[in-house]
Amino acid sequence: MEYNLQRIFEEPVIESKRARGDNTLWKKFAEYYNKNKYIYNKDTFINDFSNVFKEITGKELIKDKLYYVKELDVGHGLSSGEIYTNYWIETVIPYIINKIK
Repeated sequence: MEYNLQRIFEEPVIESKRARGDNTLWKKFAEYYNKNKYIYNKDTFINDFSNVFKEITGKELIKDKLYYVKELDVGHGLSSGEIYTNYWIETVIPYIINKIK
């Protein structure tokens, strides 16, 4: 099934309460999926998404990590540039899977 995830990332960000960089990363995913059409495969989606996460951030999508990514630091508060992997694993990925079923 062909699905352009840009549509999901054009929606308002699902609020992350821990790391401000998550909001900026949400926008980076929108840019990525705007440029790259994604063929959705439910069996490989999480792995595919993890690869895109690593491509954008340079970091592994592993549970319980709080990363600082300089490129995501827009200078708005102490946690600017920080991304919390549990937000992506526990909130964003299930949200996307539910939206594109």
